Amino acid sequence: MRPPFCRWRQKLYKDASDRFLRLILLQDELLATRPEFKVGTWIARARSLGGTPEEKELYEWNARVQITTWGNRLAADEGGLRDYAHREWNGILKDFYYMRWKTWFDYQTRLLDGRKTAAIDFMQSRNAGRKQQMFIRANRKEIVFRQ
Repeated sequence: MRPPFCRWRQKLYKDASDRFLRLILLQDELLATRPEFKVGTWIARARSLGGTPEEKELYEWNARVQITTWGNRLAADEGGLRDYAHREWNGILKDFYYMRWKTWFDYQTRLLDGRKTAAIDFMQSRNAGRKQQMFIRANRKEIVFRQ
């Protein structure tokens, strides 16, 4: 059985991490009020530069990695380029950074609970995210991820 201090500390951590995650969602909602702060605007501009469907896909992919992973594992591990061009825009906060922070908070909670847990491989998570179908909601022009 854990002493009361540990339980208190765990509750405090849970409350603080929940508040932090709510703030991400509130910031995302606020940024949605301005088109220049929507990730969908960035993606749409990139796609508009393509002359063929293949170019449009390539330009969209480049636009997405510029503001998220900045490349592949090699660039991250050997080049040190992780989140190089971090953006806090509507859509990306809710659908990309929120999940990363939640994953990290959940990991820390497991550690506080005394459970053994594997370290987070965010690059693996990013690659898994890449395997998910990324698309823009046409009506709201924002990035969302789905399987």
